[in-house]
Amino acid sequence: MKSKLHRILKFFLGATALLGLFIGYLSFFAGKIRGYEISPDGKHIAEWREYDQSSATTTNLSTVQIRARYSPFRRSVLSGLDYGAEFSLIWIDSNNLAVQCSSCGGFEVKCSTCFGGLYVERKETSWRDVHIRYSNQALEGAARARSD
Repeated sequence: MKSKLHRILKFFLGATALLGLFIGYLSFFAGKIRGYEISPDGKHIAEWREYDQSSATTTNLSTVQIRARYSPFRRSVLSGLDYGAEFSLIWIDSNNLAVQCSSCGGFEVKCSTCFGGLYVERKETSWRDVHIRYSNQALEGAARARSD
C-alpha cells in the first residue's frame, strides 16, 4: 500500500514539475505585451507583442495577435521586423478590429521600397469571425495635409 501511494505521489510531483516548466517556457518566449484590447462583447482579445531578437544584424519582431478570451492559443495576424513602429488596436465593434500604425511606411508584405517603422512579413485580414483593417496614421495625415 505504501509503495503504491509513493508511486502516485511521485507521478503527481513529476507532472506538476513538468507543467511548471512548460508554463515557464511559454512565458519566457511569449514576448512583451505592448498593447492589449478586449472586444466589446468580451469574446476576443487583440494583443500587440514585441519579441526581442537580440541580434546585431536585425531588430525586434512585432506582432498583432488575436485569441479567444479564455484560450491560451493566439493567432498572429500581423508580424514584421520593428524599426520603431507604434500600434494602436481599436475594436470598432465585436467583429471588426482596426490596427493603426503611427510610423509605418505601409502595410505591404515584404515590400523593399516601403520605408517606415515596420517591415511586414505576414498580414491577414480576418481571423475566425473577426475582420481586420489596417491604417497608417502618418501616411493618412500627410495625404490630408496635401489635400488641404
